Amino acid sequence: VLRTIRQWNTALVPANFYAMGLAIGATVLAAERVIMGAPADTLVGIALALLAASAVMKGIYYFWIARPGGPTIRTAIGFNRSTVRILEQGHTFGTFLTEEFGHTLPKAKARSIKVMMFVCAFVIPIAALMISLATGESAFAWIAVLSVIFGIGVERWLFFVEAQHVVNLYHGRQQC
Repeated sequence: VLRTIRQWNTALVPANFYAMGLAIGATVLAAERVIMGAPADTLVGIALALLAASAVMKGIYYFWIARPGGPTIRTAIGFNRSTVRILEQGHTFGTFLTEEFGHTLPKAKARSIKVMMFVCAFVIPIAALMISLATGESAFAWIAVLSVIFGIGVERWLFFVEAQHVVNLYHGRQQC
């Protein structure tokens, strides 16, 4: 939790991190039981519950970060009632912070990536685990594992790309 990055300054971040970690672990363990032909009813049920809970928590997080409310260039320098604009950046090349926390992802692209992430991280693994439990087919268990790992990987990438560090205010951005 970092105060300089509004998207990370919330209790939802560690809660989502732990929930998704548990969901991945439970999915892999349940799939392993199905693949080995061992009883997996309880583990699949736990994995399904954790995947569903993680999906809901991630949806709440995305709703929360979509609200405007971060610092502005005016609040950053203390001129709350004046119009402020940057005249010069103070350097001619990018810095670590501008390179790592200066990404701009178009809203339409971010939305479609989030839909893909939800499908890969939650919908496909839930469906594949239910099918593998009902049929005993290990191929569906493998699909669940590969899909959840890919989907959560995309979620981690989005987590970092959508973060807006307050240093961006000093490089021309009006709000973070």
